[in-house]
Amino acid sequence: MYRPNASFVKCQDKDPKKGPLHNGFTLLELLISFVIFVTILSIIYAVYKGTFRVIDECETRAEIFGMARLSLERIAEDLESTYVPKDTRNSKSDLSRWFWFIGEKKGLEGLNFPSLRFVSLSHLTFDEREIPLELAEIRYYVRKDKEKDGYILFRSDRPLLYNKRGEGDTDGTPLCDRLKDVEFQYYDARGEVHDSWYSTKEPTMQRIPRVVSVELTFLNNSDAKKPFKFSTKVVLPAIRARDERGGLLPG
Repeated sequence: MYRPNASFVKCQDKDPKKGPLHNGFTLLELLISFVIFVTILSIIYAVYKGTFRVIDECETRAEIFGMARLSLERIAEDLESTYVPKDTRNSKSDLSRWFWFIGEKKGLEGLNFPSLRFVSLSHLTFDEREIPLELAEIRYYVRKDKEKDGYILFRSDRPLLYNKRGEGDTDGTPLCDRLKDVEFQYYDARGEVHDSWYSTKEPTMQRIPRVVSVELTFLNNSDAKKPFKFSTKVVLPAIRARDERGGLLPG
C-alpha cells in the first residue's frame, strides 16, 4: 500500500492563508520598547542629576560653615584682646590716646551694615621684624561683592605705634563672602542693647561694651527663604578706668 511522505503531509497541513512565519518585531512592540528605554534613561538622568546637586549643595554648605566658624573665631579673638589702658582718664598717657571703640551703621545700597573699629592686642604679623603683641587698630566693614551675589566682610589690621590712625576702609582682607547680612550689637553693664557704640562721646565716653553679639547671615542658593545664620557673643575685658572714688568705671 502507498503511504505518502510524512514531511509532505505536514507541509500540506499548514494554512496557506496565514503566510510564512517570521521572527521580527511589530511596530507596536518597537514603540513600546522605545518608550520603556526613554523612561529608564529619564530615571537614570534624574537620579544622576539629583546626586550631583546634593553633592554640590553639601560642598557649598561645608564651605559656608567653615567660613562662618573661622570668621566668628577671628572676631571673637580680636574682641577678647581689646586694648584698655590702665586709666582712660589720664589723657597724658601715651597709650591712652590709642584707646577707642567705635561701632556704627553705614549705608550700602540702601541697606545698613555695621562698621566696627577698635584697638586690640591681637595684631597678626607675618614679618619677623615686627614686634609681637603690637597695638593695632582692627576694623570690620562690609562691601558689595562685584563678582557674585552677596556681600563681603573685610578685616583690617593696622599697627598703631608706627603708623598714623587710619580713616579709610580700603586696606582690609576678605574674611568671608556670600553674606546676606551682618549684625553687631553691643551690651552695656546694665544689659541694655545698643546698635552703635562710641567711646569718644557720651553716654559711652571712654567705655567699651561688656558683651558684643555678632551674627553672620549667608545666602542659601537652594532656598532663599532659609539663609544660613551663625552667631556668637563675646565678653570683652573689664575696663580698668576708675572713677573719682576709686571704683571701676562700668561700660
